[in-house]
Amino acid sequence: MRQVKAARLAAQYWSRLRSHPEALAAATGADLVVVLDSRAVRAGWQLARRPSAPRVLNGAAAAGRELTAR
Repeated sequence: MRQVKAARLAAQYWSRLRSHPEALAAATGADLVVVLDSRAVRAGWQLARRPSAPRVLNGAAAAGRELTAR
C-alpha cells in the first residue's frame, strides 16, 4: 500500500512539473539536476530521458562528487 502511494505522489510531482512551463524550462535548462527525495525520482528520470537533458543525479553525495570533479 505504501509503495502505491509513493508511486502516485511521484507521478503527481512529474505531472505538475511538466504542466508549468516556467518550472520545466528551468529544470531542462539547468546544467545539473539533483533529486533529493523519493517524490522527485520519477521527475528526474523523465528529465534525463529528454534529448536535451541536463545531468540528473540522485542524492546529495552524487551531486557532491560531480561538483568536486568539475
